[in-house]
Formats: sequence, structure tokens, C-alpha cells
Amino acid sequence: MVQTAGLALDFWTADTPTWKNQITGGKTTIRNRPPYYMGATLGGLYRMRVYSRYRYSDKAAIYYSAELRLLGATLSGRSLG
Repeated sequence: MVQTAGLALDFWTADTPTWKNQITGGKTTIRNRPPYYMGATLGGLYRMRVYSRYRYSDKAAIYYSAELRLLGATLSGRSLG
């Protein structure tokens, strides 16, 4: 039985520089905020597939993942792949 192992790494960052926080009298107000679908999002087909596309939406995002893939496993002399 011959097995091949592969390691898949993914790293992604995003930022929405148009947001401005303004503090007036101890109260924070967000100015120039774009619509939620224009900000950094996590979820959807390529990142965090379990969640809908706009599940996490904010000014900035960091996403990373690591996946170990084993190929060529056999069962009773028969190839599974």
C-alpha cells in the first residue's frame, strides 16, 4: 500500500478602508459605512463553506486554514481512489 500525503494551506485577509469611527462626547459613530455586502465577508463557497456568504461581514477579516490530504489508501488490495 502506497500513500501520498499533501498539505493544503490557505490564508486570506481583507480590509475596507472607507470606514471612519468618530468619537463625540464618549459616543462612537461610524461614518461612510458601505452596504454590508461591500465589506469584508467570511462564508460562502470558498471560505467557511458551512456558513452563508454574508454570515460574517465587517470592516476587516482574516481567514486561514490547513488541510491534510491522504491519497492512495487501499482496502483489501483494491484502490479506493
